[in-house]
Amino acid sequence: MTQRIVVFTRAGSTRLLDKPSQEQPLWPEHRDFMNDLDDRGLIYIAGPWVDGSGAMVVMNVDSPEEAMEIMRDDPWAVHDNLVPDRAMAWNVMMNSLEH
Repeated sequence: MTQRIVVFTRAGSTRLLDKPSQEQPLWPEHRDFMNDLDDRGLIYIAGPWVDGSGAMVVMNVDSPEEAMEIMRDDPWAVHDNLVPDRAMAWNVMMNSLEH
């Protein structure tokens, strides 16, 4: 059963903390990976923390394990730029995005 799964990522060893996402190594590959997930309806909402230390990705998948498996294939995860740290099921109680 599809549910909302929150994936928390953290900066890896190759992350350039003084650079925005668009200036990170492998940005085009990461962007294309995330756009593909979005096109397939797997992304609900996503974005980086302002300080560059990681990001949050809310996914439409069946389990935290599935979310982690998917996010481990992100080129940034493969190259230790932004790596999935943990995933949790999220019970959305209020949502102004869908009004």
